[in-house]
Amino acid sequence: MSPWWLYENNVSTNWTRSTFAGQDAPSGRPEITYASLFTGIGAGHHALENVPHSFVFAVERDRYCCDVLRQLPTPPSLLLQQDIESIDMRMLPPVDLLLASPPCQGFSRAGRQREDDPRRGYWQQVVQYAAAQHPLIVVVECVVPFMTSPEHTALVERLENLGYFVRSHVLKSEELGSKQRRHRVFVVAQKKMLARLQGFMTKLSESFLYVPSTAPFPLETFRDTRTLGETILETDVDPRYYLSDRGLAYLERRRRTWGAKEHRHEDTGVMGCWCFSYGNNSVHYKHVVIDEDGRKRKLTPLEVWRLMGWSHNPCANILSDTRSYQAAGNSIDQHVLRPLLCGCAERVQSLRAIHRRDVNETFAWGHADPRLLFKWRQQWEESEAASTVLCEAGFHALLRAVVEEADQSFEDEERMAAWLEEHWDVSSMSTDEKCGTKNC
Repeated sequence: MSPWWLYENNVSTNWTRSTFAGQDAPSGRPEITYASLFTGIGAGHHALENVPHSFVFAVERDRYCCDVLRQLPTPPSLLLQQDIESIDMRMLPPVDLLLASPPCQGFSRAGRQREDDPRRGYWQQVVQYAAAQHPLIVVVECVVPFMTSPEHTALVERLENLGYFVRSHVLKSEELGSKQRRHRVFVVAQKKMLARLQGFMTKLSESFLYVPSTAPFPLETFRDTRTLGETILETDVDPRYYLSDRGLAYLERRRRTWGAKEHRHEDTGVMGCWCFSYGNNSVHYKHVVIDEDGRKRKLTPLEVWRLMGWSHNPCANILSDTRSYQAAGNSIDQHVLRPLLCGCAERVQSLRAIHRRDVNETFAWGHADPRLLFKWRQQWEESEAASTVLCEAGFHALLRAVVEEADQSFEDEERMAAWLEEHWDVSSMSTDEKCGTKNC
């Protein structure tokens, strides 16, 4: 069982510890802590570039992706370049927001979809971390067939048993401004219980138990009607990207047998999904570009990363073109990931702001006796030990501590409840909302 504060001294989101230490609570939007499993080249970190956050740790086995992560302007504080099965999730530091993008080969229609593929079980590491460190929000990304698999059902059930509100949704990148037709399922789990934040409570409020009713999926959809030349394609292209006679012959055979897709600078439509395997081919038959002079070529690495929502090539001068193509195919489209993670971060920031307010009110309300705070903390630890979701016994234990410290005694719980209703702001909260009995 993790300690009641769950944060180390050097984590900037630790409002409770800073208050106990006599420091002033920071002003403005709180900085959140972020981490990722199956990180790739750090798509989630890039999506949060405009959100104050600390990149606490990343787990990635591919050494080429790790080379890119090490070259980031703000690399992760802890980078584990190893197989995730060899990592004890309990030893990883706690964070507010966790992103996981497990391998899709076991579910993808482009693969064999073998039920005995060991990569189909990597969702279990996500659950293990959630059970050990209780992140406020967990986001899992995978291909669409994952949503109808037994593994998805098991993931949702396990997260719900850990006290999360879980929703899954298929997001289509072309409906969010991308020039790529890339459909992915996102599982968003939000913690119902604020035990990670509320180390103690004095003036009970609605933030005592946070029960989300929606997930922060992007709602505003739009299609980019600009041309490919305005959004994706370069005008000055290195000659090595143009198709040779052999490449043109292959493209013609491919067209006659299975078909091919060619794009022009003036096209306003979208391209097909860019996959990892395209990095191994000399001709990307779904992404052939016909330049204004009529010559045919493949996409450059910069154009592929623009297709994925980046303004630059994050692998430039670090990886070869082939590795860059592969890393892009394994990444997540920024047109989808950016609004989703920013929405998650905003919810975490709001919860931290609520907690900061409650902590400040605690010390200004007239019951800031350190002995009282210590006793409430002790009561909270005891209730937390029984369940990650606050149980009825833990709630009543907390109320009894309030009554005892106020030198009050009552013959029955009805009189105690009447006294609490008069002196504490709990009248608007039902018993189920206070104790979370529906979730116990």
